[in-house]
Amino acid sequence: MSIYVNAVRYHATTHDTVKQHWLFLQEKSPCRPFLTWAWQASWLTEVDSPLCVQFFYNDEIVGMCFVGEQSIQHIGLSYQMGLLNQSGVPEIDQAWIEYNDILALPEHIAQCRQALVQWCFESHRMDCFDINTSLTQPEQWAPESLEHFDGIAIEQEAVLGYRTQLTNDSMSSKSRLDQILSTLSANKRSQINRSIRYITEQYGDIGIRVHKGGVLNEAFADTGQFHSARWRESQYGSGFDNPKFVEFHQRLFQEASGQFDIQILEFTTYTIKLGYLYFFIKNGIAYFYLSGINYCDSDNKYRVGLVIHVLAMAHFAEHGVHTYDFMGGECAYKASLSTEQYRFYHARFIKNKAFHLLHRSFNKIARTFGQAKHGEHTWV
Repeated sequence: MSIYVNAVRYHATTHDTVKQHWLFLQEKSPCRPFLTWAWQASWLTEVDSPLCVQFFYNDEIVGMCFVGEQSIQHIGLSYQMGLLNQSGVPEIDQAWIEYNDILALPEHIAQCRQALVQWCFESHRMDCFDINTSLTQPEQWAPESLEHFDGIAIEQEAVLGYRTQLTNDSMSSKSRLDQILSTLSANKRSQINRSIRYITEQYGDIGIRVHKGGVLNEAFADTGQFHSARWRESQYGSGFDNPKFVEFHQRLFQEASGQFDIQILEFTTYTIKLGYLYFFIKNGIAYFYLSGINYCDSDNKYRVGLVIHVLAMAHFAEHGVHTYDFMGGECAYKASLSTEQYRFYHARFIKNKAFHLLHRSFNKIARTFGQAKHGEHTWV
């Protein structure tokens, strides 16, 4: 017997049933924070009637996901695009999902992935389907029957993720920090020790304050001040300047209770705030989501980002966390502080590649024009 697919529009009348089925699967399927109902419900508030795709085996529900849709028009031609657990609207999707997947019973997940892609092209007549930031390699989503579609192509990109395994043995805070530093290169270890001494001498001893529960909103706002100061003028800007991003996290603080923990660590000295690190914590893993760091000192010994990450590792190891996950994004500091690397994949299944290339060309022209209009340098 094979998996069969049913899709319903998510809106107020289907909310209770969808929530009930999702929580049922969540209880039976170990999942990361991004596939919990807390995350999905916080995201769904902003999305206009996405498809809730349900997977059944022997008349029992075994998997679910959401599919956002975009209808793109160029020179009178229509192009239908689907996205796994994303809307396609940048302001909504800036609350970025990682470990993207279908929520499904472990014994059926492989079949559900293939059934989803087949349904997108056979039943829902999509021209393109996007699966962003998934651990699963693109070919594992492709059903054998996909080979029978004329013109189907698969594009893929990969981005590195990073994590560090922590030791939970009983030891002093100093010994725990030394143990974490011992996993780093000699040069990085020297940099961090030198920076800790410099910060302590210049600003005082470093302390950690844990924000959770009812005080998260205030700590999140403080994090945003440092984050915006650092990233506002960058290519993608700061999410804290996007009201939908801020509102998503404010909802998540309410929804997450009982599904996973949210903590914001504040690092201070006697005289200044060094910064904040924002985490989701589930099943012994601390997922680092974002930071707000005070870059108030230009001295090259002030490696404040490195310092607060290793102090966070020591803090979490003391509280039973076994893995510190930096998640996706190829950054030098993540590589230098991690003990493991892994890959996220962005897969795009394309039915009409000629029109897809045309669409991409139009987007490039539009971006180029927009950047030139605002006086920005454009790389081509």
